[in-house]
Amino acid sequence: MATLSLGLGPANAGAAVAGLFSTRPIRAEAVGELVLQLSTGVDHATLKGRADSIRRRAEAALQDRTDAEEVWIVESCSALLRLVLSEGDAGRMAPPLDELRALGWGPTLARIAARLDAAFRSNLPPVEGPIPRQALRLAEALALETKASE
Repeated sequence: MATLSLGLGPANAGAAVAGLFSTRPIRAEAVGELVLQLSTGVDHATLKGRADSIRRRAEAALQDRTDAEEVWIVESCSALLRLVLSEGDAGRMAPPLDELRALGWGPTLARIAARLDAAFRSNLPPVEGPIPRQALRLAEALALETKASE
């Protein structure tokens, strides 16, 4: 639900969740100087099937939820959305992170953080293979914005 609130759509939301909750290491690659592409190395066909499976299971689970589960889902989605929208600002990240830990997300957040930490300790090679058009447009826009602010 939180990923859908960001406008990702069901397929991309499922792919984002599948990537974050995968047990594979996260690989970070540079797209220009300002954009990173993060991947778990899962081939597209496998990821697409996994994302669809997550989406279908989420839809089924949402139909059979209790009132307490409804509250947990809404509070979790709200905190996740605020975390993503905090744009890395530590002051804005702290409250939703605290809420997520209180909701039982602590171990999951720790696993994701450890995988991201390991990825960012590597030397960020350039992307191998085709770069998505959206990533190229974002890299170009950020480069122009950076030059304009100098």
